[in-house]
This record gives sequence, structure tokens and C-alpha cells, in this order.
Amino acid sequence: MIPDLSVILCTHNPRLPLLQRVLRALRAQTLSPTQWELIIVDNNSAPPVILASEDSDWHPHLRLINEPQQGLTHARACGIKASRADLLVFVDDDNILRNDYLERALAISQSHPFLGAWGGSIEGEFGCEPPPWTRTRLDFLAVRPCHRSVWTSEYYRSVATPNGAGMCVRKWIAEDYLARVAQNPLRALLDRSGDDLISGGDIDLANTAIDNGLGVGVFADLVVTHVIPPGRFTEEYFLRLAAGLQASFVITRALRGIEVPPPFSRRPLLRIAQYVRTLLLPRMDRRIRFAMARGHRRGSAMLLKDSLPG
Repeated sequence: MIPDLSVILCTHNPRLPLLQRVLRALRAQTLSPTQWELIIVDNNSAPPVILASEDSDWHPHLRLINEPQQGLTHARACGIKASRADLLVFVDDDNILRNDYLERALAISQSHPFLGAWGGSIEGEFGCEPPPWTRTRLDFLAVRPCHRSVWTSEYYRSVATPNGAGMCVRKWIAEDYLARVAQNPLRALLDRSGDDLISGGDIDLANTAIDNGLGVGVFADLVVTHVIPPGRFTEEYFLRLAAGLQASFVITRALRGIEVPPPFSRRPLLRIAQYVRTLLLPRMDRRIRFAMARGHRRGSAMLLKDSLPG
């Protein structure tokens, strides 16, 4: 029997207690496990992921698959190819779904046929008190509480574009995305791989729905908790993250013909004035702005390299 829904859980060197929490949240879903399959993609973990019987025996349609090629894009592709349902739900190994998530996701797929990809309200669970300078930038960490449901058929309307945590995608949209990745390998570089913090593959996947004439959306009654460890609140991590996000921002928009102006103007006098204003910003604001400038240069260089012959 073909399941109504496929959950694709991609993991790389997971924290085992947290992965067990993720699986317990899936086990607690109100949607009967007979209606959905669970595909766990081990993306080249060392040591390989091995599930205890209590973490796996509860689900009649669970498969653990190894994807040796490093990178979240390759792990997602592995899960998409292995899936059997018409609706896919992507879950990271630090995402705790509310117990009605899958039931509501399936209902949305039926009541909103004009949407090709959608997500929910992403709440944060922090392993430490976030430093004051992070509190206006929690969206960098994919913490995006949603208080009202909204959808759009416009590219990069950020309030309505879902992130990867708990993202729901119609399978034919995901398959078209894979075809686009095969045609342009630059797309495969838009997701996390090892310690690289480029992370725009989920946005590229979601916007493939718009490429195909459908919309994207975010729903307040789809709730997922993103568990964030203390290490992600260090200055060094945040600066690397800011650079990675900006590189992703440049590339994902260029793929659809949208140019992103550099943080500092190419006009010499204006560039100097912008640079001086940046130097006057509070310390972390200044450092993040310079990190984003580095990310912009990296994204532009990747686009240039991709466009060169050979």
C-alpha cells in the first residue's frame, strides 16, 4: 500500500539523545504510522547511525538508508528517490514535531492544492541563554515563530517562504528540484556539508514550487521546535553563519535572475561613506556586516566560477 506521506529524516553525526527525542516525537504523532513511512538517511556519519530496537520497532514502514556522498542536498535527494508518497515532510535531526504535525500537514495538502511547498512555526529551544546581540537575529538560526498563516506565489517573500525544518513538499515538485540540481551542480552546493554553513538549498527547493506555477506558505498551526546547542551562540559561529547565509542569498536569487547588490557600493565615494558608517556600528553589528560582505563576495565568486567554460 502506498503511504499518504513520507517523512525524510536526514542526519549526519547526530547527538544520539537528541535523535531519540526526534524519533519519540514522531512516534507520538496523531497520524497513524500505518499511513506514513519514515525514511532515515544517514549522511556518511562516523560511526554509522545504528538504531536501538525501541527507536525503530514501533514503525511498520521505517527504513534506514546510507548516503555516502557528503552534503544535505545529497541526503535529501536520497530520501526523495526512496520515498513512495505524494507528500514529503523533511525533518532534521534537531527538529521536534508537535504531535499533530503530520496530520495537519496532510490536511493542508488536501485543502490547499495550489501550494507546492509549505512549513510551519519554528520555535526555538536553546541550550543556553541567547546573548543579547542574537535576539534580533534568531531567524539566522531558523527560529521563525509564525502567528498567522500566509502564502504567496512570489519569489523570496520571506514571511511566506518555508525553511527546511518540517518543510512539506509535493513529491513531483521535489523530483523537479532534483532534475534542476542535476542540470546545475551549483545547486548542490547550497546546503550544509560538513562544517560549511551555506544553507540555501531549502529555499531553492521551496521556490521550485513557484517555478511550476504553485505557491509556498507557512502555517501557524504547524509547530516544530528547533533545538539549538550553546555552540551556535558563539561569536565565531554566528559570523561564519552570517557569511554562509549571505553567500546562499546571492546564489539562490541569481538562479532566478535576481541580482543582489553588494553590501558596500562599487562607487568609491559611496563605498567609503558606507564603510565609515559600518565602523560606527556596535561591535557585533559591525562584525556581522563585514561577515555578510565576505559572504557576498564568496557567493559572487561561486557564480562566476560556475559560469566559466570548462
